[in-house]
Amino acid sequence: MERNNPDEIPEVRPSDVVKEGYLFKQSRFIKEWRKRWFVLTKNHILSFKDEKVYKNPTEVILIASCSTVKSVEEEINKPNAFKLEVNGRTYYMQAENYAEKEGWIGALGKAMIKKSVLIDDGDEDAYM
Repeated sequence: MERNNPDEIPEVRPSDVVKEGYLFKQSRFIKEWRKRWFVLTKNHILSFKDEKVYKNPTEVILIASCSTVKSVEEEINKPNAFKLEVNGRTYYMQAENYAEKEGWIGALGKAMIKKSVLIDDGDEDAYM
């Protein structure tokens, strides 16, 4: 996933969290599945090695850079799997169960739509 300049890594406060929980994420090069604590805020999705420890994210993605989120269980032959497409790169994730998968897809989709509306309108106060 995209890793920003350390000076640009967003601070995560509990009040910023839209959704959080464990997901398995396929690593970029080795393609191993790793359990990570994911945190969705209105502007970013971040992953961390430990639950509720909002320091030193392993991944940082700007929501405005996301183009697609959808279920891919049959595509990659994994239950409760979904993908997130970001600037031409695809990230595969797997939830513990169907309800969690649908919750993440819904929350990410909603965040992406809000960011899209903000970009189109230029009205940043609309969703603050």
